[in-house]
Amino acid sequence: MADEAAPRLLIVDQGEQYAKEYILRRLAALGYRMTLLQWNSAVWAEELFDRVIVSRLTNWGYLAETLRAEHDRAPFAGAFCYNEGALPAVDAITRLLGLPRLSRFDAESYRHKDRMRVAWEANGLPVPRYRVLYGPADARIVCTWQFPVVLKPAAIMGSRGVLRLDSYAELLEALPGALNTDMDIPFGGELWTLTEAFNIPAVALVEEYVSGPEYSAEGVVIDGHYHLIGVTEKVLTAEPFFDEVGHVFPAAGLGTDGMAEIQELLQRAHDALGMCNGLTHTEFRISTRGPVLIELNARIAGDFIPAILDEVTGLDVVSLAARVACGVRIPPEDGLDNRSWSSAAAVTFLQCPPEAYGRHLTKASRPALPEGCEEVSSAWYVEPDGVLPSPWAAGTARIGHVVFRAPDPRTAREVLHILRAGVDLLYAERAP
Repeated sequence: MADEAAPRLLIVDQGEQYAKEYILRRLAALGYRMTLLQWNSAVWAEELFDRVIVSRLTNWGYLAETLRAEHDRAPFAGAFCYNEGALPAVDAITRLLGLPRLSRFDAESYRHKDRMRVAWEANGLPVPRYRVLYGPADARIVCTWQFPVVLKPAAIMGSRGVLRLDSYAELLEALPGALNTDMDIPFGGELWTLTEAFNIPAVALVEEYVSGPEYSAEGVVIDGHYHLIGVTEKVLTAEPFFDEVGHVFPAAGLGTDGMAEIQELLQRAHDALGMCNGLTHTEFRISTRGPVLIELNARIAGDFIPAILDEVTGLDVVSLAARVACGVRIPPEDGLDNRSWSSAAAVTFLQCPPEAYGRHLTKASRPALPEGCEEVSSAWYVEPDGVLPSPWAAGTARIGHVVFRAPDPRTAREVLHILRAGVDLLYAERAP
C-alpha cells in the first residue's frame, strides 16, 4: 500500500513503454505516489498508480472538475511530464491547481517551434533564418533563399518529418507532407493518431540549413536561473533526414570557454521563454558563427539521455526532475554545476536495413561490447516472429537500443557505430 504521506505526483501521459518505463519505476522507487492522467485507456504498468484518469487532454471542462476534486481530496505536490505533446495540458493544470509552473508564460511559447523561434528572434538570440508556413503561398518568398534549407513540422516530436531540401521545387513537393505529418498510435486495441491525441496544428517551419555538429544541452532552471548540467553529442542518420540514432555524454571538444558561452546563451534563451522551474533539453548547432539555437524542449530529455547522465555525473536526473516539479529547493551542493567527469556513457538505437522492412523477424543479434565498456541496459523492440517496422516520416526505424558506459567520449562514439553497423537479422523473405 502506498504511503499516504508521500508526495503525490500527477503524471500526464505515460508515453511509450520501452523508452519511458524506467522513469516511472524510478519515481516509484523514490517513494512518490503517482496518479496518471492518460488520453487512452491502454495503460501499461498500471500497478504503479494509485488512480488512472482517462480523458482526452483537450476535454478541459471534465479535466478541470475531476482534477480539482482529486486535488481537494489528496493534494498533488506537482505535475510531472516527460512527453512534449502534453506540455500545454500540464501548463493549464498547474495554473488551475496552483502547482509549480514551468514558465511564467503560456506553454504555447515553449511547445511550438514556430512561436519559440519568434520569441528568440525578438530577444536577439542566434537562430536560423526562418519562415512559418501555413500553406504553399507562404513558401513563395523562399524561392530567393540560398539552398539547402530544412523543412519541419512545427509541433511534431522526435525529428519526424524533418527534411533537408536542395531546391525550391523540392520544398513545394515536400510541404504538404510537412503540414500533414501524422502517425497512427495503436494502444491495446485502440487506434489513435498523434495529431488527435495532442491537438497538433498543421503548421510547418522552413529554415536555413546550419552546417556543423549538433548537440543538446541538458539543464535545469531553478527560480529562473539556468544550470547547465552538461552537453550531449547527437549522432544523426545520413541526410536528408535528421533521425537521432545515438547520444554520447559528455560531448568532447567544447572546452571551458565554449561551455561558458553556451551557459550564457542558454540563460538568455530560457529567459526569453519565461522559464521558471524545470528540466530542459535544448538543441543547438555549432556553426562558423558560433552556437545557433534550434529548439528547446521543456521537459526531461528523452532517448535514455537521463540514464547516460546518471552514469557519468552521479546525478539522479529523474529525482531531480521530480523535486523541481514539486517546487523543492535544490541546494548548490547537489553538484549541478560540476563538469569534471572521468568517464562517458552513450545510447545507440539499432535499426534494420530497408530490405527487411515489413518482414517477420526470426532472430536478432548484435556485437558484444569491447573490453573497457559496460552495458547499463538494452532491449529489442521486436519479438521473434514480429514484423520489422518501416520508417514513418524518417530515414530509419528503431528496433532496439543499448545503453553503455565507456572510458571516454571518443571510445563511446566508436563503440556506438560498431553496435549499429553490427546488427545481424534473420527474417522471413516474405511476410505471411
